Amino acid sequence: MTLISASILDGNHMNLLNDVLEIQKGGGDSIHVDIMDGHYVKNLTFGPKTVEHLRKTTDLPIDVHFEMYKQEDFIDLFIDAGANMITLQLESCLHPLRAIEKIKRRGCSVSLAIAPMTGLDSVKHFIHEIDQINLMSVEPGFGGQRFREEVYKKIEFIKDIIEKEKLQTVISVDGGVNETNMAKLIDLGVGNLIIGSRIFKNQEVEKNLQYLRNVISNNTFRGEKV
Repeated sequence: MTLISASILDGNHMNLLNDVLEIQKGGGDSIHVDIMDGHYVKNLTFGPKTVEHLRKTTDLPIDVHFEMYKQEDFIDLFIDAGANMITLQLESCLHPLRAIEKIKRRGCSVSLAIAPMTGLDSVKHFIHEIDQINLMSVEPGFGGQRFREEVYKKIEFIKDIIEKEKLQTVISVDGGVNETNMAKLIDLGVGNLIIGSRIFKNQEVEKNLQYLRNVISNNTFRGEKV
């Protein structure tokens, strides 16, 4: 089954409670929370307190994505706040393997995100250690960007490693995902679609999520748009 993770970066930051309730009603499988520090990317977003309040609001899994420097310093804070998964950003993580091991010791799932222009040779050293690999299809920092089709080749590369090594690692894609590319992503082996702006279009969260879920279920990827 293909999962949908709703990225609240494009949500209503003044009313995340309503957004999360709508995500649940629409059939979202998890909440994706981008943590940005204004240094690695030129944007500022959420903190541990946001995750703590989200945890009190929903039973859905929360995936915290570190798009920041000094990631290792914040692992415990966000796990204590209620994160179910920590996604490390490879390019800004000083000691990725050390961070991965720290997350796993806390009993939390771990994902590794790779920016579009980063090569995948180094991923071979980490893929056996992670639960999920996040192949970003936009540059880290802002929602609403154009989907970069270079990610298709990366998915094929990673899928080949997973199959040859008989791993259980889930492939996720983050950025610019919508009904125009979902079919190809799923066919290539993506198990988790991280979607932001398409879910929050016109702030019709429940309606949009139900539509995307039906698109997946019915395999009608070129159908009518809402």
